[in-house]
Amino acid sequence: MFKREKTIFINVSVDKVFPYITNISRHAEWAANHLEIHHTAGPESGEGAIYESVIHSPAGIAGTFQGQIRVLHEKSPHRFVYETSDTTGQYRWSFLLSSSGTGCRLIHRMERISAPWIICLLQPVILWPLLGSRQVQAGLKHIKTTLES
Repeated sequence: MFKREKTIFINVSVDKVFPYITNISRHAEWAANHLEIHHTAGPESGEGAIYESVIHSPAGIAGTFQGQIRVLHEKSPHRFVYETSDTTGQYRWSFLLSSSGTGCRLIHRMERISAPWIICLLQPVILWPLLGSRQVQAGLKHIKTTLES
């Protein structure tokens, strides 16, 4: 299984970071790509909530990707897990939060569950190093900037 993660320190308490990152509808505010998200089934938020997503021109690639987001687990204020599915594959994303001094250490982890063979081949050597890593880090920086302002 392909797994990667990025970490950032945010000078805000976990109690303020957790509600922001667990609000799937607000992911479009901080995502590196232009993103639309709409709730489609289950509770409005938390475990069992399901959303449809559209990513427009990710990383400068022409076109859009339609997908689904499903919240799997929420343990306030330290762990939030959701899955995404689109034509690039199925992924499990986790946010792990821990108190650190005056703020919060935030880890955003990605695990590939399944993907087309070409993604499996290219992701470790090209897609993650050149695109994915930068996109996840940019998203974390957007979260940090928003919450610290």
